[in-house]
Amino acid sequence: MSLVLEAYPNLEILHIRGDAKGDYYDPLGSCLSFTLAEHHYLKTLIIETNFLPESTVNEIVNLNLPNLEYLELWIGNAGLDAVSLIPKISEQFPKLQYLGIRSCEDADEVAKALVSSPLIERLKILDLSMGEMTNQGVEYLLNCPAVNQLHTLNLSMNYISNTEVLNQLTCHVIAEPQYGEYGDRYSALHE
Repeated sequence: MSLVLEAYPNLEILHIRGDAKGDYYDPLGSCLSFTLAEHHYLKTLIIETNFLPESTVNEIVNLNLPNLEYLELWIGNAGLDAVSLIPKISEQFPKLQYLGIRSCEDADEVAKALVSSPLIERLKILDLSMGEMTNQGVEYLLNCPAVNQLHTLNLSMNYISNTEVLNQLTCHVIAEPQYGEYGDRYSALHE
């Protein structure tokens, strides 16, 4: 993808959507690569795939994108190391206002890492939708006062059994719909 960024130095939005074509592992996600060190104009980066390997996620968070305001990554079941990922995002993207870690199997761990990061204080919108967040992830968010500084918190399409506890938050919360039984999940990427 670095060739695209090099070819378009004034590009402000890059949206990539993978198509797994019925395969469990997404061919796009497994071959997607970023080697470019910096791009000064990119404001929005969206990558939708059902499998985004940790190596690719690390390449993305190591990019020098000083004006990035909107980052949306559909992680899937890549075994994300949220403890190291969230601090990198916080450091690398100082203007970030929207963070979407969507379709993430490790959504509880992402929530846990976010609430102990200064990044949560800068964000306006946090989107952890379409993942596998449970009530444990909600507890992490509820115990973090900085979550109330968000404009919008999107937790829809997870496995949260008690969304009414989210009424304690003063930010705008999107929590419906939720999935029923854990593991009974609909993949929106394949529509």
